Amino acid sequence: MTTLPCRIRRAPLYLALAAMLAAPGLLLAADPGAPQATTIAADAGTKPLQQSWAIANDATIEIHNVRGSVDISAGEAGRATLDGSLGAGSRLVIGGDSRRLELHVEAADQQHGWFNHHGPSSDTTLSLKVPAGVSVKLELVSADGRVSGIDGKSLNVECVSGKLTLDSGAEQVDVESVSGDVTFKATRADPSHRVHLQTVSGDIELSGASGRIKFDSVSGNARLTGAEVQEFEAGTVSGNVGLVAKLGKHGRVQVETMSGDIRTELPPDVSARIEAESFSGRIRSDFGTVKKPEYGPGSSLEATLGDGDAQISTKSFSGNVDILKKQ
Repeated sequence: MTTLPCRIRRAPLYLALAAMLAAPGLLLAADPGAPQATTIAADAGTKPLQQSWAIANDATIEIHNVRGSVDISAGEAGRATLDGSLGAGSRLVIGGDSRRLELHVEAADQQHGWFNHHGPSSDTTLSLKVPAGVSVKLELVSADGRVSGIDGKSLNVECVSGKLTLDSGAEQVDVESVSGDVTFKATRADPSHRVHLQTVSGDIELSGASGRIKFDSVSGNARLTGAEVQEFEAGTVSGNVGLVAKLGKHGRVQVETMSGDIRTELPPDVSARIEAESFSGRIRSDFGTVKKPEYGPGSSLEATLGDGDAQISTKSFSGNVDILKKQ
């Protein structure tokens, strides 16, 4: 029997070793550890970020970024993966454990004091993929925020100047924005969920939500396009309020503005007691008859539809009120 030369017989082994060395992840990849206290600094120029940690599927994620953007989305179970870039003159302070991941961006030469506290001079972009069931706490200053696919227990966002785009099925949602717009899409319509959105001058756009919903705004407009709302409360000074939704059994709607307009669009078969008032604005309604006083400004409306089990109350001092049938 002819024996093949050793050089030829071993060639497949060499090829296999070369292939594995060319893809080191096959040999060297290891599960990441839990988050630990560490700091990444970018001194002279922008620094790429590529980190990974093992975290619980229902962990809490806390992120603070002073300028730039933060993008949080659903990724692999049991793992958090961070990409993006750290702005020049910034540092990323990492902390936590398997139950909590904390990411805090601050100036590399951070000074603490009443007169010498300042933030980074360059933008930092954080892109984080986490298990869908985590809870998120996000704090932003001069930074845009985006959250998508997160369905954990809570979503808490505070933003001073930036646009917020949120897509979540979280049970408890609290959002506060000073000057940026807030767009929130609820991915789960659950009557036990709660959503509270607040702005000073930014607009609010909410869709798909159910349960208990509250809007607060000074000059921004607020609009809800919902599924079946159990409780809706909205208040503005000069912003307009819009509501297009069904009302759950014994549902309650209460909207008050100072000078903003109010527009509600309800199903033709709505069962509710409706009350509307405006001191100097007009009232237009597809339900009931609007009454005007014999002398002086103002108008009002009272109507009972169906069993009248739900309650709708709308009041504006100088704005108009529309209560219309949904087309």
